[in-house]
Amino acid sequence: MFCGECGVKLKEGAKFCPKCGAPTKLDNESISDEEILENKITNESEIKVANTEVVEENVNKEKSVEDVIVEKINTNENISHDRSNVSTKKSKKGLIGIILVFIILIAIVSIFIIKYLDQEEPIDEVWGQKYYVYLKGIKNDNKKKEAGLPEKLDDAKIGFHQITGQKNPIMVITYEQNDDTYSNVYYIEEEKVNVLVYNEPTDIEFLYNIEEKEYNYYVHFDNDTVNEYTKLESQLNDSTNNNDTYTFDKQNDNFDNTFIDPDIEERYIQYDDDLSNKELKDLIENGIEEYKETDQLITDKVKDNVENQLSRLEEKKKTEITTNNLHEQLGEHIKWFIGAYLGTVYGWPEVFEYKEVNIDIPGNDLYKDMMKYELVGLTSIEQLKNDLAKYVDKNKFSDLPTLDELDSDTLGNNLIEYNGKVYWLSGGVGCGPYFKDDYQLISSENGITKVLIKEYDCLMDGVMENITLTFTYNKDIKGYLITDWNVDSNY
Repeated sequence: MFCGECGVKLKEGAKFCPKCGAPTKLDNESISDEEILENKITNESEIKVANTEVVEENVNKEKSVEDVIVEKINTNENISHDRSNVSTKKSKKGLIGIILVFIILIAIVSIFIIKYLDQEEPIDEVWGQKYYVYLKGIKNDNKKKEAGLPEKLDDAKIGFHQITGQKNPIMVITYEQNDDTYSNVYYIEEEKVNVLVYNEPTDIEFLYNIEEKEYNYYVHFDNDTVNEYTKLESQLNDSTNNNDTYTFDKQNDNFDNTFIDPDIEERYIQYDDDLSNKELKDLIENGIEEYKETDQLITDKVKDNVENQLSRLEEKKKTEITTNNLHEQLGEHIKWFIGAYLGTVYGWPEVFEYKEVNIDIPGNDLYKDMMKYELVGLTSIEQLKNDLAKYVDKNKFSDLPTLDELDSDTLGNNLIEYNGKVYWLSGGVGCGPYFKDDYQLISSENGITKVLIKEYDCLMDGVMENITLTFTYNKDIKGYLITDWNVDSNY
């Protein structure tokens, strides 16, 4: 049941509305004035109570708001504090994150810088860049083996040289191993670096070839018994022949008569395994700056040095007698000695050039059956005496025979002066000039040389003898003089 005035739901049996106080309309039920008055008082009281409750409730509500506000303030402070703590933690985490990001950025930049430095601009000289890239690529052992280098390379030398027939300079790496010197030659062909690897001790030397009168690079092979020099130009250009290789026995080294070390000012750069790419690049660029073409190496100073050594060599050749220059240096002396010692029978045809002639010489019928030889260049026997006297005097001889002391019969029978010429006469067929050009070098040291003339029938008695001649170099006449001789028939 509901109130007819305000619509509030009524309790069962209620006579008045608890809200608005209006009497309820119940069937067959009447409401007395007293009940209406009581209801009115009750309602008023309830209203007051209700209003009081409302006021109290509002006050409580107001207090509750204040409390709520205070609580909220306190709560906000707590929240703010908590948020501050959280914010602080977040700030710390953010700072760590920023630091990590910064470190990562530094790492990335460092990698980029390293990569950039590793890929910096190439060396200006194209050939230098090729050698630089090649050397970078052989740092691991496999590539080094292919390049002909040992696993560990310390204190090696790199040099760049100009070689005839090569478009680009070659690169030479020289290193020490087991107390021996080794060299490898690197050259650019078909746009790539190639290598000549030698499996024995070697060195690359710049030398002046005396016979060819030219400067060139040679590969020096240092073997146990010989020194061998091969022209590097020929090896690189595949044109090696026997004339480009020189071999010298270590016991009888003839190097000084073949080559001169011109002592050029050629610089090398130091190289080892521990170089960084930047250091290697700087090293190659430095080598390029030091590089000189052959014409630049051969300065006036170098030329003067070579000329001085050539002069000393010529002087040395005059004072040092070898098997090769024995006839050139002492042949004339030996001829004159034989001429003076053996006389006209075997001696003079060696001193003078002779030729067989067919001529009738009047005065002696014996001449018709004898072999006749013209001594070319000799016009008279008197000239022969004078020439012999000069030779004897020049060589300071006191006991060499002169023509006057020779057997007059031998002289008369063998030398004939006729029509401004001198002829040497021999007994007959098979008795022509007898002189064996058989000299043997015994020793040559400190300007004193001993020569053996072998097996001569000095006394024409069928007994063969050996003659030992001693020559001494005379600085005044800049030549050799015979200072002693010995005839040995008991050899």
